[in-house]
Amino acid sequence: MLMPFEFFILFCAKVGFDTPYAIMKGMGVSVGASSPTLKRLEEKKLLTSMPGPRNRVSYSITEQGEVLLGLGLRAGPSAY
Repeated sequence: MLMPFEFFILFCAKVGFDTPYAIMKGMGVSVGASSPTLKRLEEKKLLTSMPGPRNRVSYSITEQGEVLLGLGLRAGPSAY
């Protein structure tokens, strides 16, 4: 099971907030808070990253990430 913040960041990537800056602008989470979590989720093979222009990195959810996200959504708020 994911930690609550990891679940939230995974959900952000799923709905299109695919960079630390996009998460900051759309969700109000600082780049300093989201970046380590994005990297940790990538190490767990739940996200993949792709370098972009100007040292930007965008993240996308993997199949394994989709499964864990679905399980968390079905478990509901009480799990988190």
